[in-house]
Amino acid sequence: MSDRKCFSKYQTIAEQYEKNLKSISKMKKKIRFMLPLTIYCKICSSKNPKGKKLNAIKEKVLKKNYMGIYFFRFYFRCLFCSSGLSIVTNLHELNYTPEINCF
Repeated sequence: MSDRKCFSKYQTIAEQYEKNLKSISKMKKKIRFMLPLTIYCKICSSKNPKGKKLNAIKEKVLKKNYMGIYFFRFYFRCLFCSSGLSIVTNLHELNYTPEINCF
């Protein structure tokens, strides 16, 4: 005879906390990102050209949506001074809006 497997196990508070952190980190993903528009850095006033491939973090903006579609925020670094920049999708006008340290 075979024993039944026990699927319900006791989880400590620390394990439950780590599980919640994993679900939050699923919203943020590291991706390879191509700049959709030319962005100027406010700190070093350099030009980050359109079409340049960068590593970025993609995050879903939970408080904003347009007709049920969520906005996304992309964090990345400046090519010259390595300061943090971010842009947000703008679904009303079907383009991107610069947000942090860029114009």
